[in-house]
Amino acid sequence: MKFNVGQILYLLPKKNIKIIPSQVVEEIVKRKISGEEVTYMVMLPDEDRSIIDITKLDVDVFTDAASIRTHMVENAIKSIDDMLDTAVEISKKIFIDGNASQTSEMQNDKL
Repeated sequence: MKFNVGQILYLLPKKNIKIIPSQVVEEIVKRKISGEEVTYMVMLPDEDRSIIDITKLDVDVFTDAASIRTHMVENAIKSIDDMLDTAVEISKKIFIDGNASQTSEMQNDKL
Protein backbone atom coordinates (compact mmCIF):
# COMPACT_ATOMS: atom_id res chain seq x y z
CA MET A 1 0.00 0.00 0.00
CA LYS A 2 1.11 3.53 -0.65
CA PHE A 3 0.68 6.19 2.00
CA ASN A 4 1.42 9.89 2.24
CA VAL A 5 3.58 11.47 4.93
CA GLY A 6 1.19 13.07 7.41
CA GLN A 7 -1.63 10.67 6.60
CA ILE A 8 -3.64 9.24 9.50
CA LEU A 9 -3.94 5.45 9.52
CA TYR A 10 -6.11 3.22 11.68
CA LEU A 11 -4.41 0.05 12.89
CA LEU A 12 -6.34 -3.03 13.95
CA PRO A 13 -4.13 -5.48 15.87
CA LYS A 14 -4.64 -9.11 14.86
CA LYS A 15 -4.40 -10.36 18.47
CA ASN A 16 -6.91 -8.10 20.21
CA ILE A 17 -9.77 -5.85 19.29
CA LYS A 18 -8.89 -2.21 19.56
CA ILE A 19 -8.32 0.54 17.04
CA ILE A 20 -5.02 2.37 17.17
CA PRO A 21 -4.75 5.65 15.28
CA SER A 22 -1.33 6.43 13.87
CA GLN A 23 0.30 8.96 11.58
CA VAL A 24 2.76 8.35 8.77
CA VAL A 25 5.80 10.43 9.71
CA GLU A 26 8.39 9.11 7.26
CA GLU A 27 8.60 7.33 3.92
CA ILE A 28 11.84 5.48 3.30
CA VAL A 29 12.74 4.49 -0.26
CA LYS A 30 15.60 2.04 -0.80
CA ARG A 31 16.75 1.55 -4.35
CA LYS A 32 18.73 -1.60 -4.99
CA ILE A 33 19.76 -3.55 -8.03
CA SER A 34 16.95 -5.95 -7.24
CA GLY A 35 14.38 -3.15 -7.17
CA GLU A 36 12.85 -0.48 -5.03
CA GLU A 37 11.62 -1.02 -1.48
CA VAL A 38 9.36 1.48 0.29
CA THR A 39 8.74 1.40 4.03
CA TYR A 40 6.70 3.72 6.19
CA MET A 41 7.38 4.86 9.72
CA VAL A 42 4.33 5.63 11.82
CA MET A 43 3.92 7.50 15.08
CA LEU A 44 1.83 5.74 17.70
CA PRO A 45 -0.33 7.56 20.25
CA ASP A 46 1.51 6.20 23.29
CA GLU A 47 3.12 8.37 25.96
CA ASP A 48 6.47 8.37 24.14
CA ARG A 49 4.95 8.97 20.69
CA SER A 50 6.89 5.90 19.51
CA ILE A 51 7.90 5.79 15.86
CA ILE A 52 8.03 2.34 14.30
CA ASP A 53 8.20 0.68 10.89
CA ILE A 54 4.60 -0.24 10.10
CA THR A 55 5.70 -3.64 8.75
CA LYS A 56 6.97 -4.56 12.25
CA LEU A 57 3.43 -4.33 13.62
CA ASP A 58 1.06 -7.31 13.42
CA VAL A 59 -1.91 -5.19 12.30
CA ASP A 60 -4.39 -4.66 9.51
CA VAL A 61 -4.06 -1.12 8.16
CA PHE A 62 -7.00 1.07 7.19
CA THR A 63 -6.88 4.54 5.69
CA ASP A 64 -10.26 5.75 6.95
CA ALA A 65 -12.71 5.12 9.76
CA ALA A 66 -15.49 3.92 7.44
CA SER A 67 -13.44 1.05 6.02
CA ILE A 68 -12.29 -0.21 9.43
CA ARG A 69 -15.89 -0.01 10.67
CA THR A 70 -17.12 -2.06 7.71
CA HIS A 71 -14.37 -4.63 8.28
CA MET A 72 -15.17 -4.95 11.99
CA VAL A 73 -18.94 -5.20 11.44
CA GLU A 74 -18.47 -7.91 8.79
CA ASN A 75 -16.19 -9.85 11.15
CA ALA A 76 -18.67 -9.49 14.02
CA ILE A 77 -21.54 -10.74 11.85
CA LYS A 78 -19.45 -13.71 10.71
CA SER A 79 -18.54 -14.57 14.30
CA ILE A 80 -22.16 -14.35 15.42
CA ASP A 81 -23.30 -16.49 12.48
CA ASP A 82 -20.63 -19.11 13.28
CA MET A 83 -21.71 -19.22 16.95
CA LEU A 84 -25.37 -19.55 15.97
CA ASP A 85 -24.61 -22.32 13.48
CA THR A 86 -22.70 -24.21 16.17
CA ALA A 87 -25.52 -23.74 18.70
CA VAL A 88 -28.15 -24.97 16.21
CA GLU A 89 -26.07 -28.05 15.33
CA ILE A 90 -25.55 -28.87 19.02
CA SER A 91 -29.25 -28.43 19.75
CA LYS A 92 -30.14 -30.81 16.89
CA LYS A 93 -27.76 -33.47 18.25
CA ILE A 94 -28.57 -33.14 21.95
CA PHE A 95 -32.19 -32.10 22.35
CA ILE A 96 -35.48 -33.59 21.20
CA ASP A 97 -37.28 -31.31 18.79
CA GLY A 98 -39.69 -29.50 21.12
CA ASN A 99 -41.67 -28.13 18.19
CA ALA A 100 -42.37 -31.62 16.86
CA SER A 101 -43.67 -32.84 20.24
CA GLN A 102 -45.85 -29.73 20.63
CA THR A 103 -47.33 -30.33 17.17
CA SER A 104 -48.14 -33.96 18.11
CA GLU A 105 -49.85 -32.86 21.31
CA MET A 106 -51.92 -30.27 19.41
CA GLN A 107 -52.96 -32.89 16.88
CA ASN A 108 -53.97 -35.30 19.68
CA ASP A 109 -56.03 -32.56 21.34
CA LYS A 110 -58.01 -32.09 18.12
CA LEU A 111 -58.97 -35.79 18.04
